[in-house]
Amino acid sequence: MERDSAPYESIPEISFHAMAETTHPQTFHINGKVKNKDITILIDGGSTHNFVDQYVVIKIELPVVKDKSFQVMMGNKEKIECTRLCLGLNLVIQGYTVHVDFYILPVATCLIVLEV
Repeated sequence: MERDSAPYESIPEISFHAMAETTHPQTFHINGKVKNKDITILIDGGSTHNFVDQYVVIKIELPVVKDKSFQVMMGNKEKIECTRLCLGLNLVIQGYTVHVDFYILPVATCLIVLEV
């Protein structure tokens, strides 16, 4: 399955704090669940989009949709290509379920990054 998407006005970014798991006033970790599996979520004011680690996608067997290829600027200024996403993922945080789209990246330092 492929999703039709509009081009981005600016390059999506994931913050250095999300990559390095450092603390910062704009970031904090919370526990949540995806498909009834416990997961650590990074709430990150420095990231422009929601991202999920490809390890989580494989391990929990999340449904994947192909997207148009685009570059994501990592916190260290490296650009990596993103071509897939998980649409409408049910994420349970403190008893509340939210439906969120996540771009899939090899961001091994944090399993899920939510932009705010």
